[in-house]
Amino acid sequence: MISAYLDLALVSEGLVIIGLAIALIWLGIKVRRLERRLIEYEAAHKQFGQDLASLRTSLARTEEQMDELVISVGELGTRGEPRIFQKEPPRKEEPSKDQDYHAAIERIRQGADVEELVESLGCSREEAALLIRLHCPSRTAYF
Repeated sequence: MISAYLDLALVSEGLVIIGLAIALIWLGIKVRRLERRLIEYEAAHKQFGQDLASLRTSLARTEEQMDELVISVGELGTRGEPRIFQKEPPRKEEPSKDQDYHAAIERIRQGADVEELVESLGCSREEAALLIRLHCPSRTAYF
């Protein structure tokens, strides 16, 4: 009976050892994966550091250029106000093309013919005829 208990104990110890061996193998695989990821992260960290250094250099150059521009603008101010900074007198608003177009449509609806549109708008006969065809299809415009 003692030998049966010893055999059972040896089998149990063997199963424990096999379980531990499997656990060690699994942990070894995990460690390798983590080492690969660490190498990747270190490479990415190095690249980010290089990118950051490059950005700092670019920022320093940009700040120098901005300082030079501020100095240049200051020098322009001491020589006299540049044309782009001078106030211009307000301009009279000319009728926009949209206003002209809408006025032409209104004249067409009131019965204006090709000749009237050519004289009032300064457009070609073809353009006047096209406007009449588009906005008053019931009328026939010839040119």
